[in-house]
Amino acid sequence: MTKASRPFGSILIASERPAEAALVKTLLNNEFSVVVIADHPDQIAPTFDRLQPDVLVLAFETLEKSERHNLGLYRQSQEIHLRPHRTIALCNEAEVTRAYELCRDEIFDDYILFWPLTRDAPCLLMAVHHALRELAGSREGGIGPMELAAQVRSLTDLEPILEHGMERGGQHIEATDRAIAQAGSDIGKAISGFTRRLAEGDLAGSLQAGKARERNVSTPMRQIAA
Repeated sequence: MTKASRPFGSILIASERPAEAALVKTLLNNEFSVVVIADHPDQIAPTFDRLQPDVLVLAFETLEKSERHNLGLYRQSQEIHLRPHRTIALCNEAEVTRAYELCRDEIFDDYILFWPLTRDAPCLLMAVHHALRELAGSREGGIGPMELAAQVRSLTDLEPILEHGMERGGQHIEATDRAIAQAGSDIGKAISGFTRRLAEGDLAGSLQAGKARERNVSTPMRQIAA
C-alpha cells in the first residue's frame, strides 16, 4: 500500500516498554501514515491531547496495566472526553477471556492476542481499519457514542430542574383553572341578576349591579392574565 493510499486517521501507541512499542509501530507503519508512540506513563495524556488520535493502542505487558493506564489517561487528559476514539488492547493468551469481558463491558473497544509472539500481525491492522471505519460511520451518521453519553449526563443533570418547573407549571395551571371557574360563576350570576332587574323594570339598579359584578369578574381574570 502506498503512502498516498493509506487510510486517513491517527494512531497513538501507549506503552511503558520502548522496544515493544516500536515493534507495534513498525507493523502499523505499513498501513497507516500517522502513528505516534507514548512509551512513558507521564507522556500518555500530553501526547493524547496533542495528537487527539482516532485509535488508541494499549501495548502494555498485562491487561491490568492497560486498565490502569487507560484509567489514568481519562483522569489526566483534557481532551479525551471530547475526542471520539477507539481503544484496542493487546493481550496474551491467558488474558483472552478477561480481554473479552473488558470489551463486552465497554472498557475497551477491541482486543488482540499479541503477546508474547505476534502470530497474526494482520489481525492488529484489521482491527485498526475496523476502528477507523466505525468512527467514520458514526461521524457521518451524526452523534457518536461519547457525545450521546455526554448528552445523557446533561439530561440527567437537568432532570431535577425540569421536574421542579413542571411542578410549578402544574400549580399555575390549577390556579388558572380555579380563576376561570370563578370568573365563569361570577359572569353567570351577573347576567342572571341583570336580566332579573330588567324584568322588574329597575334599569338603574341593573346598571349599578352590573358594574359591581364587573369588578368581581375582573379580579379572577386579572389573576389568569398574571
